[in-house]
Amino acid sequence: ILHAETNRVYHLNVKAADVADYIILVGDPARVDRVAAQFDSIDYTSVNREFVVKTGVYQGLRITALSTGIGCDNLDIVVNELDAALNIDPETRQVNGTLRKLTLIRLGTCGALQSDIQIDSTIVSAAVLGFDGVAHFYQTDHDSDSTNDNKSNNNDMATQFMSHVNPWPVHWNRPYARLASPVLLQHFGDLGTHGITLTANGFFGPQGRSIRLPLVMPNMNERFRNFTYSDDQGNNNASKTTWRVTNFEMECSALYALGQALGHDTLTMCVAIANRY
Repeated sequence: ILHAETNRVYHLNVKAADVADYIILVGDPARVDRVAAQFDSIDYTSVNREFVVKTGVYQGLRITALSTGIGCDNLDIVVNELDAALNIDPETRQVNGTLRKLTLIRLGTCGALQSDIQIDSTIVSAAVLGFDGVAHFYQTDHDSDSTNDNKSNNNDMATQFMSHVNPWPVHWNRPYARLASPVLLQHFGDLGTHGITLTANGFFGPQGRSIRLPLVMPNMNERFRNFTYSDDQGNNNASKTTWRVTNFEMECSALYALGQALGHDTLTMCVAIANRY
């Protein structure tokens, strides 16, 4: 869906020339100005609803700062429209012969789920379990019967998590799992605690909060935080990594699932502003 006058995608209001290959995603539109304040120059700005875009240069590297608003429904818009702006010809509506690959790094806030994770510390989402359901609307390689290790690990992690929580409420979305892009996890991994992020499809009930309405599973956070998963790549014990559940947030799963399915690198890093332990 394009603006007819400008050939820019509908919600983000960008075309290929407006977007850098390196994109910092934030939730709050006000944070875009805080990121862009570090740029040496700014060459494109757009504001439409919760989607604020500023592209500029920082120490010789062109970077885009973009606000997504809250939730995986917004990430569905952001990831699809970014890829469309870069990789689909607006005149022919055909996929370009050469595809641009994006580096998508989400900087956000979250609630920690372990007692030893301190407020204001950084959590790096090495893996994510999504409760939102967005990825289930797409056919992706991660959902195929391929024997690729990452695909097998994704399916295995989600299945083990459901068994751990047992019983998984029948009316809840089936969780899906994804891993961070290895190149980004390796590069930024020293910046914080690694773990499994839980992407919720709401702020209150889906994260175990209740004001007046009772919860289907009142002790859900206690069940969730006790889950661990071992990523055994190729059954080589030397490469086995064990992760625990570390935090709640509301965007990571759709970013990883859709971004990686479209060929982009993705990583989420969040500051813990509360501890839900």
